[in-house]
Amino acid sequence: MVAYRKKFLEEMKSLEHRIARYERETMEKIPPVLEANEKELILVTHDERNRRLIMVSEFLLEECSRLKLNEEEIRMHLNVPKEACCYLMPGKNQEGFWTIDNLLEQVRDKAIPTFEAKFPNAIAVFAFDNSTNHSVYAEDTFIATRMNLKPAGNQPIMRSTTFVGANGQLKTQHMAVLKERGLWKDKLPLEYKAYKGKEISNNLQVDCCARKIIASQPDFIAQKSAIVELIESAGHICIFYPKFHCELNFIEMYWGAAKNYARKHCDYTWAGLQTTIPQALDSVDTITIRKFAQKSWRYMELYREGLTGKMAKMTIANGWAVQWIKNSLTLALFNWLNSNLKLSDRKELAGSVLDNAINDINQLFLYPKYWFNKFNLDLESINFVSLETWFSYYYQAWTYYKPTKLLSKFESYKVEKLPFDNNIYEQFKDNILAYWYFCSTMYEELEFVATKIFSISVTSASVEHLFSSMGFLHTS
Repeated sequence: MVAYRKKFLEEMKSLEHRIARYERETMEKIPPVLEANEKELILVTHDERNRRLIMVSEFLLEECSRLKLNEEEIRMHLNVPKEACCYLMPGKNQEGFWTIDNLLEQVRDKAIPTFEAKFPNAIAVFAFDNSTNHSVYAEDTFIATRMNLKPAGNQPIMRSTTFVGANGQLKTQHMAVLKERGLWKDKLPLEYKAYKGKEISNNLQVDCCARKIIASQPDFIAQKSAIVELIESAGHICIFYPKFHCELNFIEMYWGAAKNYARKHCDYTWAGLQTTIPQALDSVDTITIRKFAQKSWRYMELYREGLTGKMAKMTIANGWAVQWIKNSLTLALFNWLNSNLKLSDRKELAGSVLDNAINDINQLFLYPKYWFNKFNLDLESINFVSLETWFSYYYQAWTYYKPTKLLSKFESYKVEKLPFDNNIYEQFKDNILAYWYFCSTMYEELEFVATKIFSISVTSASVEHLFSSMGFLHTS
């Protein structure tokens, strides 16, 4: 996962100087400084969302929010789709299920034409998540596992290719054949038994079987997925986000804002849902989307600086720049947490010492072990009104009901009223979830918020959906 992220950050760094920046509260555009032969790059991020019975495949930009034409552009380009977004009613008895063929059609017939009509002098950087659906190859590409050992049988029809022959000359080949390349060996098996069903390219031995030998050839190694080939053939760029890094794709925050609109305006009928979803997608203004994108750009910057995990999240959540460690208030905060801590540089901040300190911050309020033993209620810097507003907001966002006793029960927790005391908590041997489940009979609403927070798994794919639903925390 770290290697995927490093590769992605390097790719983005090589492109950033040609991408516009948006700054200040009004998110004013700062155009890139281009060389004479360079064109501006525009990041076009993609994601798919299934909202009950409607699947949405959307493209989002900092430049203009959704990838769609305005009224004037529509009149100028009558043969170009008005927008790149696609809707699908998934299911066996509906419109089927979203596949790579649907996405390729959307990119070819809608996204690329719409982008080129709207930005004729720019190049798109299409960014997709690391879904297996996005790594599918075209039918005629060079995939060794599709090939037979001999001419008989159901042979794949592959495109023409070129290779360097034994005499050093470049040759054209209409089928990938080992004999023509001088690589054939007598009694060579099609596939080595130990590799059957495994990824051929990941195995170290290169001459064990026919498939491994042909898969090691330069033209096979250089083979790209269908969506990359489609986008690059149109003169644009295709990149993929690293796995489990939804914070790098600002469309995730956009989904959260759109869902919030849908919850408030939908009458929860099928007809109402069909009307509300397109309205929800248009409800998020361009300035808000640019602010979402700035958070993702800041995450990239912090990861390059060596900050990861809790430290990166804390920095982004507080709106601090990378130089926040020099701030006097920050130094005072860490001095309060542990007077022995020394913030020497950014690399040290990514270490385990400060990770422990950040655990104190993250778990301060609803973790009894910290509350009872470490927390000082008289601190003037703690704003309990804001904290209680946060609890109420998330309870309503997660349950769709307004809390009736949440704040009064939190007041009981603050003053350590039973069962909120250290003696009871210690009986659960530091099992925080078991403790809050025990409290559920009397403190149902507060228990719900606590268990929801402590159940978040940052290594699970479900964190992507939770991330987009918690917009208040990472957008305020």
